[in-house]
Amino acid sequence: MKNLTVILVAILFINTIFSQDWVEFTASETTVPSYDLSKSLDTIVEFVLLVPGMFSTAIDSFNRVQIKEHLKLDSVGYPEIPVVSYLVAIPECDSVNLEITLLDSIKIDDIFIYPAPELVPDTTDGGAIALIEQFAFNRTAYETNSYFPGHITETIDKGAIRAQNVVRVLFYPVQFNPVKHEVWVYSKANINMTFYNPDGSINNDVGIFNEVVGNTLINYNSNGINASVSCGAGLENIC
Repeated sequence: MKNLTVILVAILFINTIFSQDWVEFTASETTVPSYDLSKSLDTIVEFVLLVPGMFSTAIDSFNRVQIKEHLKLDSVGYPEIPVVSYLVAIPECDSVNLEITLLDSIKIDDIFIYPAPELVPDTTDGGAIALIEQFAFNRTAYETNSYFPGHITETIDKGAIRAQNVVRVLFYPVQFNPVKHEVWVYSKANINMTFYNPDGSINNDVGIFNEVVGNTLINYNSNGINASVSCGAGLENIC
């Protein structure tokens, strides 16, 4: 990401003048996706994802949709599809094998998802660097009679936070057909992850970052040590 002071004027404007409607996928007491972790071992991680619904804002003939606390695809001009994303602790391994079992789905008709806009500099005011949204429409993408993005899940960004190996799991619950003006929604899915040539433990000590990593990864067991505790250790006799 660029280190810019960004003012998304258009987003604030849209949120102010357009009302959001709740589109329910499945009955739930929350509007935020959740997960139920069933296994987190050195050889396998398994959890169930539940996506209760999304918010939709009508803008001209389009529906701009979002899933609370998660991001959206931002390929300019292509459908702005919401993405559910989680960071998962994994052992040291060559690769991650991801399997998904879809547990519940519904079809929603008469919906036309908004295209991801282009962010362009706002030259109307000198001062802080600002970006505004500029409408962009990829005609080829919207004339293709198939579901976008087409794939339902994937892993990306395999790496490490200090000694802890991690991978990001992406789930695309909304599959949009722009020709038919409909979406298939996958509201519940079982995610199963296994590892090729795993080595060592799935959870590793990251020192003073234990609490941060524990709050960031869905299957990391923090030992409760954080930066403030470590910084204060050994200072009892100092006046």
